[in-house]
Amino acid sequence: MKKIVLVLFLVFVGIGVQAQCYNSNMTQGITAMAREQYFKAKKHFTNAPQCGDAPKDLREQRKWLADCNRKIADIRRKKREEQRLAEERRKKEKDAQDWQQALNTDTKESYQAYCNKHRADGRYLSQARDKIAIKDKEIDEQDWQQALNTDTKESYQSYCNKHSADGHYLSQAKDKIPIKEKEEKITEIENRTGVKLIKIPNRNFYMAETEITNAQYAKFLNAKGNQKEGGTTWLNIKIYYCEIEQVNGKFQPKQGKGNYPVICVNWYGARAYAQWIGGRLPTEKEWEYCAKGEQNYTYAGSNNIEEVAWYDKNSGGRTHKVKGKKANGYGLYDMTGNVWEWCQDKWDSSSFRVLRGGSWDFSASNCRVAFRSNRYPDYSYDSYGFRVVFLP
Repeated sequence: MKKIVLVLFLVFVGIGVQAQCYNSNMTQGITAMAREQYFKAKKHFTNAPQCGDAPKDLREQRKWLADCNRKIADIRRKKREEQRLAEERRKKEKDAQDWQQALNTDTKESYQAYCNKHRADGRYLSQARDKIAIKDKEIDEQDWQQALNTDTKESYQSYCNKHSADGHYLSQAKDKIPIKEKEEKITEIENRTGVKLIKIPNRNFYMAETEITNAQYAKFLNAKGNQKEGGTTWLNIKIYYCEIEQVNGKFQPKQGKGNYPVICVNWYGARAYAQWIGGRLPTEKEWEYCAKGEQNYTYAGSNNIEEVAWYDKNSGGRTHKVKGKKANGYGLYDMTGNVWEWCQDKWDSSSFRVLRGGSWDFSASNCRVAFRSNRYPDYSYDSYGFRVVFLP
């Protein structure tokens, strides 16, 4: 019996020793694990909460470990918050730096670059977009002013291409392009023929500043020849008072007569020249409108014929150089006097063609703007000439 009691005692003592060893080992393991996690988290922080030493009681150790884990989680949360706040400060500082750089550069491109970089949360995004709109307007104004200063078809086309979406002056630029195309055609004609053309206000055509001169008509004859039409040549070159001659097969004005109005040209010859330069003879209505020049004088440009015309009282019995008298209100010379001017129209229902303006050998009464005359289209004389109109 004593042996049995002794054996049981030894068994219980052994179990107690094992349990105590197990409890001690577990406590040491929990303590080591908690401290390792705690100090691993703590090393990046200052003023970290203290966990203290692990209690000996197993249940208390579990509570202690949970408390340590909570404190470790708090430390990590605070770290993340500090990092987040630091990142926000860095972004704000970078945002402010980029905005200041955009302001210093002060171009559309610099504000656009800011918007692209900070499109999600830029503090100055609204201001940058406002600046871009202002710069767009400034660029639009500058480009339009440059187009106006250059004043060519190409400059207006360039403006349209650059500001095709929202150009403030897009409509005006588009209107300018066909005008410039017409002007370029006029310039080409002037350069090719030497005929200066005047834009007639409130009308869609140009008129020659003066009657066609001997030099200008001779150039035409050298290009086309003195052809026959209506039974006679365009220019009656054989008559002695014709002021164009043919020397070695080349037509040229007689000595000193280059800038005088061409004479001895019939209606067919006048029409052929007008078609050659891309124009036509003026209608009688057009001629009278241009002669008045919005002034409604008796003569083209004045009520005093001496100011504006060569006629029978002051011509000395001959033609004179063009532009020898004052121009009318449209800048047209010799619409009164010097030579009669062929018009495109027929005289009523007859085959006669209209002549207007009077000439060097007619009276003042015959040189009035309102006066009309006529001749057969194949007729030429030493006081018959013409001028042209052009519709671009």
